[in-house]
Amino acid sequence: MKSKLLALLSLLFACAVSAQLTITPGAQFSIFSDAKLTLQNTDLVNNGNFLVATTSPVSFTGNASSFIGGDGAIRFFNLEIKKTGDQSVSLQKAISVGNGVFFTSGFLNLNGQRNNKKRTSGAGEQWQFCQ
Repeated sequence: MKSKLLALLSLLFACAVSAQLTITPGAQFSIFSDAKLTLQNTDLVNNGNFLVATTSPVSFTGNASSFIGGDGAIRFFNLEIKKTGDQSVSLQKAISVGNGVFFTSGFLNLNGQRNNKKRTSGAGEQWQFCQ
């Protein structure tokens, strides 16, 4: 019995575990001040209101691929991709990035979206990934 339990535990730790942060219709998820959101092996699905009022990056990390999707608008100030190996973050919808996309490791799969980098009325640049 003990050997079966040890075998089961080793299988659980060998697999990449993933999760999903889902913002439902009518809900609001807000990040203020210097708070940093790190989504480790986590998808982001916005069907409500995703408000990032910080210059800290939203980071996608971990050893499993993730995606960004949902029906609501998604705007980041800084987006960081920090996946291990050949793992990626896939776009399933258009997103906007107000300042920059930072690649530490891993990939951003545009998944048919195109990059429209344009200068905005401020001093910075805005990145839009849209269909």
